[in-house]
Amino acid sequence: MANFGELKTRIANKLNRADLTSQIAAAINSTIEYFQPTHTWFNDATAAITLTAGNPLVPNIPSDFLYQLEDDALVIQFAQQNYILIKKSPVEFDCYNEQGSGIPFIYTNKNGNLYVYFLPDQAYTLNLYYVKSYPSLVADADSNDWTVNAPRLIEDKTIEDINRYQLKDFERADNVRIDVEREMKVIMARTAKRNATGNLLISNYVGGFYNDYYSG
Repeated sequence: MANFGELKTRIANKLNRADLTSQIAAAINSTIEYFQPTHTWFNDATAAITLTAGNPLVPNIPSDFLYQLEDDALVIQFAQQNYILIKKSPVEFDCYNEQGSGIPFIYTNKNGNLYVYFLPDQAYTLNLYYVKSYPSLVADADSNDWTVNAPRLIEDKTIEDINRYQLKDFERADNVRIDVEREMKVIMARTAKRNATGNLLISNYVGGFYNDYYSG
């Protein structure tokens, strides 16, 4: 684990470039922003949200909400039952009669908001499962899930990018990229084990450089 200040120091030492302080700080935040859409074992969360009777809009979405996990990531708990909402495209969602009320059974993500249907006939509790976003690191003591759980990944990717885009040392950047890929494989393997169902699948990593890993 590491905080912002520790990462900056380690990266500057490995590059032997104490003069790149501001560039290193910016590159660390850029690296975290690059990786944060990837669902890993440490960057998801659950929020319990109270729906408003008669209103399809899901209120009080967490400020760190990036996107919902999978398509069945909205679940209503009522009368000791779980009701999994089915995701619809905005076009499909708008085709439904919007006057019906009851326990919602579908939802959509439209214009940055989540909407449900039926219109809730009471204040149901909705569990939202989602991937988190992160604000930029500013103070040296700042940290987040990525710096705590994947510091070597953030460190290596930042070093790669500075070599590639700041120093134009493409050979060294390509060499560091191997370390980045290795670190990502470790993280995704751990994620796959955590989420395993007993079935072996081959998936694609959306980051662009790691094409297959085992999931379940």
